[in-house]
Amino acid sequence: MEKLIFSLGLILSGLLLGYAIQFLNRNEIVPLPLPLAELRKLLQKTGLLFFMPISFLAAVWIIPFENLQVILLPVIAVNYPAFRRSARAAHRTPAGSA
Repeated sequence: MEKLIFSLGLILSGLLLGYAIQFLNRNEIVPLPLPLAELRKLLQKTGLLFFMPISFLAAVWIIPFENLQVILLPVIAVNYPAFRRSARAAHRTPAGSA
């Protein structure tokens, strides 16, 4: 529960900081080096190209792989011999229908 509260607090604080910067920029209290639209695009690109891959890797590699077959689950279904036999049988046409 503590991790959930921390995550939600982090999201909320980021939103509040963004709105505060927009408010300060609109009232000309804090001038920004870039127009707000360009800064928004830059932050979006940074988030998508930098932070998303890092968070994905952190989510994937936190899984313990004590059993190596877990890593191979996407490959096992395709290469499993019984699956190959059933796939070939499904693609065969009956002898009398050709």
